[in-house]
Amino acid sequence: MYRKNQSKKKRKSKIKYGKYKRGGSRNKTRKGNKIFNKAYSLSHSLRKVCNGKQSLSRPQVVSHVWKYIKNKKLQSNRNRRVILCDNNMKGIMGGKNQVDMFTMNKHISKHLH
Repeated sequence: MYRKNQSKKKRKSKIKYGKYKRGGSRNKTRKGNKIFNKAYSLSHSLRKVCNGKQSLSRPQVVSHVWKYIKNKKLQSNRNRRVILCDNNMKGIMGGKNQVDMFTMNKHISKHLH
């Protein structure tokens, strides 16, 4: 029983200091997810929010929408999860006055083609 415990200690020390250290080669170039960064054409109402861009990837669209929300101060003061829609946002959010931030992506996906 003593030998089993001793071998585990050696293994831990090798992981910490030696050849079993985790991580791959540092010279690898990182490959992006091509589907995740796919450019979509935007609907007319979504272009108003995204500074008139013709096509963007989904993460870029979400970041543009959040910048628009922050600049126009469209988050509710009481509940920060609620987004208050102005005229441009109502076109994206299906004409609703308020939208929960977790359902926002569902509405945005309808405007990506």
